[in-house]
Amino acid sequence: MWHFSTYRKGSDYLDNHLYIIDEYFSPHSREGSDTQCPNCYRKKRESLHAAILKQICIHEYPNSTVLEDPSCINPKTNHTLPTDIVIHELKIAIEIQSSFHDSETRKQLDSFKHQYWSDQGYTVLTPDIRQYSIIEMIHLIFPNINEIPKCVDVH
Repeated sequence: MWHFSTYRKGSDYLDNHLYIIDEYFSPHSREGSDTQCPNCYRKKRESLHAAILKQICIHEYPNSTVLEDPSCINPKTNHTLPTDIVIHELKIAIEIQSSFHDSETRKQLDSFKHQYWSDQGYTVLTPDIRQYSIIEMIHLIFPNINEIPKCVDVH
């Protein structure tokens, strides 16, 4: 169980706990629940890569990391386009890629996010879980971390 209650987050859709389902984490309203949390954004599931990287970012930069940062707004619809991880102190925005991001619609939404953060002077990273191991993805931001830190709960 990965307990979110002490972590900053950029939007409300993440509830208090994340539970492992296959190799993905899925937010739920209570332990052992088989139903999706009613606050979840479109029944969001995220990769183990993303869940681990989020925990490390929060641990390393607790006062400037925002998960699912809601700052970017879709210029066509005025809806929020949450960005996976934003570390404001480092001026880095991270949008972790997977097959979910392969559709033309999702690519367009990701390009809005990329443009938004670039215009704010941020470096935008878009690592794909299909191209990086978890450690390799961690190294993109934290080159001195060579193993999953003890602060990360993968259970």
